[in-house]
Amino acid sequence: MIGLVRPLVCVNGIIIYEGKILLIKRNKEPFKGHWSLVGGKVEEEMPEEAMLREVKEETGLDCSVKKLSGIFYEKVIKEDERHYLLFIYILEAPSKEVTECDEGELRWFDELPDRIAPADKIMIENKDNFSLKQFTTREVDGKFRVIEEKDLKN
Repeated sequence: MIGLVRPLVCVNGIIIYEGKILLIKRNKEPFKGHWSLVGGKVEEEMPEEAMLREVKEETGLDCSVKKLSGIFYEKVIKEDERHYLLFIYILEAPSKEVTECDEGELRWFDELPDRIAPADKIMIENKDNFSLKQFTTREVDGKFRVIEEKDLKN
């Protein structure tokens, strides 16, 4: 079938310790230079297993999964178009001590930073209510913006 787009299946974690959220400043695309949730691709494993593996690899933390917060489909438009099916988890960290990784700078936040991946901001803001959403994110004048958001539960 011509034009068929297969999304990457990924996981993102809202990692919490004493009310703070751990974010990573990405050093690669998409969203290079933006703060975002820790996560990555699902390999030959269940999404929750992928979440725990990615968190351990990128932060050194042995977190516990509290709940699945949402499932999101995101289309990111920059020079090309990328599609992601994202499982969003809330995790509890055992401490704030993280191990730096080659994916980017890790930092704990009380309040969300200005330069955050726009869909990640929405995911964090909606973390307490299970969400099924679809986003289209586009780069406009060097900044990413959510140009379309659709709630799939209704």
